[in-house]
Amino acid sequence: MGPVIFSIIIPAYNVSEYLSNCLASIVKQEGCKSFECIIINDGSTDNTGDIAESFIINEKVKNFYYYEKKNGGVSETRNFGLEKASGEYIVFIDADDIISPNLLYFLSKAIEEHDADLVYYDFEVLRGESTEESNVLSGDLKFICSEMSKQELASKPNYPWARAAKRSLYENIVYPLGLIYEDIVSTTILNALCQKPYHIKNALYGYRKRPNSLMSESALKQLVMFETIQYLKIECRKNNIAEVYYNSAVVNLSRSAFMSVYRIKDREKFIAGRQMMWQSYQELPLIDGLRSYATHLEKLIFVIIKAKKLAIPVSWGLGKLVSRIDAKRNSRFSD
Repeated sequence: MGPVIFSIIIPAYNVSEYLSNCLASIVKQEGCKSFECIIINDGSTDNTGDIAESFIINEKVKNFYYYEKKNGGVSETRNFGLEKASGEYIVFIDADDIISPNLLYFLSKAIEEHDADLVYYDFEVLRGESTEESNVLSGDLKFICSEMSKQELASKPNYPWARAAKRSLYENIVYPLGLIYEDIVSTTILNALCQKPYHIKNALYGYRKRPNSLMSESALKQLVMFETIQYLKIECRKNNIAEVYYNSAVVNLSRSAFMSVYRIKDREKFIAGRQMMWQSYQELPLIDGLRSYATHLEKLIFVIIKAKKLAIPVSWGLGKLVSRIDAKRNSRFSD
């Protein structure tokens, strides 16, 4: 076996219900076998480890590697995986998700035909437990790939699993410990450093959306994102990243910040969270936010946040909309 092209890194924590489907989708890769799959059990308290080890033994897959470590969170686990990786390109997969049988083949085509150093690919949101009806599992896809500008790339979601990038681009990237929305750090730096980004316009990844992030208590925890923004600023300066990439990342978080604050039910905590949001976004000048690569929707919410008390009536209306969206999503999950 020659040099490994792809290193697939799977952080796994208490995913016994989903891990088998995830690994099965990787085994079914067509047209590309030059990969390694690194599974890291981050101190699970269920039988995630047993499932991973049994899968490797039963499927007789010699390019799958299993590691165990004390629980340290997803950032520490991704850093661990990067240290173990030997492939030319890094592919992250969440352990409760699935991938298309064409993923690695399409990635290899984009790399061979265009010398891409970063490839973004579309995804499908999975709701509920079943993956049987997912279009992602279909192998009958026509390869659709085109060059994308770095401006377009910077407007895309920050999910690390929605892109494959050269391992060399990760040399100065460390996922921050103890923070949430840590993806914006690695993704922002990757967006700035890559030279030949391409976009595969096929849904090659199935992202499982679960309702636990919609709880009010979880919303309170998500306010740590404002610490992540400060960490991102430091990392961008350290890596000489152009300010427009930092500005774009901050503005692209506007909707998440707004929705997290307006999901808080306790009035005193809501007011404190809103003040924290106002202060955090006050540091970014309005004109710089509007000139960023963020989406139009994120820019609109950014303007509302910047308006502070002047936009409270609009914010109140949007807050009501957030509650309705959450109720609708929860009812969909319970059906």
